[in-house]
Amino acid sequence: MERDGKKYRKRAVKYRIFFSLILGIALVAAMALVPMTRIIPSMLVMSWNNMIQGRTALTETESVHIDFPAGKVSSSQNWYPFMLIYDASDSFSKWIERPVQLTILYNFSAYDAWAGHSRFYESGSVYEGAFYGAYLLKEAEAVSYLFHDRGVNAAALESLGKFDYTWLVLSSLGAKSGQVIFDTEDTVYSAKTIDGLDFTVATSRIRTNSPAHSYKAFKEAYFQFGFPPEEIAHDFPSLTMYSRVWVTKIEEKEMTLVLYAMSPDLNFLDEMTDALIETVGISVDEN
Repeated sequence: MERDGKKYRKRAVKYRIFFSLILGIALVAAMALVPMTRIIPSMLVMSWNNMIQGRTALTETESVHIDFPAGKVSSSQNWYPFMLIYDASDSFSKWIERPVQLTILYNFSAYDAWAGHSRFYESGSVYEGAFYGAYLLKEAEAVSYLFHDRGVNAAALESLGKFDYTWLVLSSLGAKSGQVIFDTEDTVYSAKTIDGLDFTVATSRIRTNSPAHSYKAFKEAYFQFGFPPEEIAHDFPSLTMYSRVWVTKIEEKEMTLVLYAMSPDLNFLDEMTDALIETVGISVDEN
């Protein structure tokens, strides 16, 4: 009887492995044939990435909670289903040549169900290159990077945006440093209170590059955005964007908080401001 039981268990394991393999092949085939399922592996990978990145993120270590809307937030706005997290402390410290902790929260366009990729690539769309989210900075030096005696340091703020969009985003898609630009123009400043915090607001036009490009080889960034949709004549063509950033200090944590939104359409940027930024929830716990 014991020997028969062992044979049964071995046979059961073989069947489970076999059916798991068949299920895996069927899932891969479905994602290849049915574009609307292609977001599934992206969500699995990015959920795992959030878990790993979140361990060292300032949102976790400093107990600062920033709650953005995500997914389909209105009839005209549809974003990736959840916010993503990236600890950019090491790379940004090298970028500005001074020690700093930087956590980035971000989101981009939802996947087009029939195309199987984010509309982030889509030329002429309000979502082309569009992002929203937050930067959290905590510095080792007493002198602030983003503030000086006259208020917000515009050059440092531009450098932060350039680091994120050109180095973390475009370069991860294959863009070479010599072919990308990031020039901020016509910045207008204002003030806004959000969830009890007073922000300096800067709205700018940016001359930069689109993320649109032709596929050449697999990039890890495709786990986020999906594969680029089509062959285009020129990779990473020039693009005019509009950005809006909200900058404040979280005094009790000796940190700087920057909320941001960007789109190639100024009217859509206003819609993002209303639906995504001015509705954000911000809370700080005592350690």
